Amino acid sequence: MTDRQLIEAAYADLDLLNDARPAVERTMAALDAGTVRVAEKIDGEWTVNAWIKEAIFLYFRLSDLEPMEA
Repeated sequence: MTDRQLIEAAYADLDLLNDARPAVERTMAALDAGTVRVAEKIDGEWTVNAWIKEAIFLYFRLSDLEPMEA
């Protein structure tokens, strides 16, 4: 399965979340590197890459998040 397929499957069924962890981590690394975008302008229209947005949501579920001081 591609990273996109793994992420979409895990987003639809959270029981698959641990199987999708490497795909989520690769997608987050690609976002950090700027090689993928959540939204992009194509032919003058903004298009959302929903599977990347889903990867971000899944990343929050997989991460140990802690409050930050402001």
